[in-house]
Amino acid sequence: MALQTSGQISLNDLHLEVDGTSGSEVSLNDADIRDMIDKSSGAQSSISEYYGATAGNAVRGGHLFVQHPTWNQRQPFATYEDQAPDPTSYTFTVPSNVINISVICIGRGYRGGQAFHKISGSGGGGLCYKNNIDVVAGQTFSITMNDSYSRFYRSGVCDVRGNASTGKIGGTYSGGDGGGNGGNGGTTSYNPAPSYSTYPGSGSGGAGGYGGTGGEGGSCTAMAAANGSAGSNGGGGGGGNMWDSNAGSGYAGGYYGGGTAPYGQGSNGSGGAGDTNNAYAQSNGQPGTGGSGNTSNFPASNESYPYVFFGAGSKQGYSGSPYESPRNTMQGCVRVVWGLGSAQAFPTTDVMYRDGESLN
Repeated sequence: MALQTSGQISLNDLHLEVDGTSGSEVSLNDADIRDMIDKSSGAQSSISEYYGATAGNAVRGGHLFVQHPTWNQRQPFATYEDQAPDPTSYTFTVPSNVINISVICIGRGYRGGQAFHKISGSGGGGLCYKNNIDVVAGQTFSITMNDSYSRFYRSGVCDVRGNASTGKIGGTYSGGDGGGNGGNGGTTSYNPAPSYSTYPGSGSGGAGGYGGTGGEGGSCTAMAAANGSAGSNGGGGGGGNMWDSNAGSGYAGGYYGGGTAPYGQGSNGSGGAGDTNNAYAQSNGQPGTGGSGNTSNFPASNESYPYVFFGAGSKQGYSGSPYESPRNTMQGCVRVVWGLGSAQAFPTTDVMYRDGESLN
């Protein structure tokens, strides 16, 4: 079990944590003692650094589970509704020499659809994290990602859910130590007359943050640009709105929200800019920037972009002739991490690494 998180702590307490004999010789430079806080030989350390430390994890690593989408090529936007992420299931097996893990779940953003005249934006997915889950090597957990949630579950141990968005309403979260709701899609209340002459659409919401809500999409309440709002506590920003009075030349909708990275809380995603009177929203409305941590810890530049940000609300609206290249960031994910000695803790404690991590 982990050492206490406050009060007096002695060298003997440290020795007992690593299964040493009470009262026998021990020093802070002993390998098993250093490994609890990942210190190199001879490195300076203090007793206070051992608060909450555990001798359990002898390895460091992690695994990112991704909800896979059906598409593999550019698709006409008119068929976009059919290109949603598949329900995806995995089993996580606790590796050898790991006794404690932390997990984060980000729900899918609403996948969108199409409308000829007016439509509200899509909501972003909710984010939930849980730290210091005691486990046993070989133990299994179920991972499910679908239209309802991204879930990490084992009966009697934990049930962590980053819930998916429903329509324009951002997803919520449950079962963890913290998280944030997804941002709502903007509302389209402007109703031009005649209705076929102008095509308004609102921006979509950003994915939830690590303790705050994703940004809200820009609302279309008049023939004017409306920006999405910024996310909070590392959440994705809301997308901008869009309207088009060029009847018959392409029908515009609001733009995507921003996704959130499962690599720890960083900067807030900014809101996307709204745009006015242009035929193709995909060329002008800007997505909210995804919430991020230290980008040097994100996947390498040659890795696929969708494995960086998740849970964005997708674009709403209808496009007649142009083709849309779908952004996979509306999909959900589950990330499990474990560290040397002391366990990591979301939102910011030693969770931004990439070494030793695998991907589905």
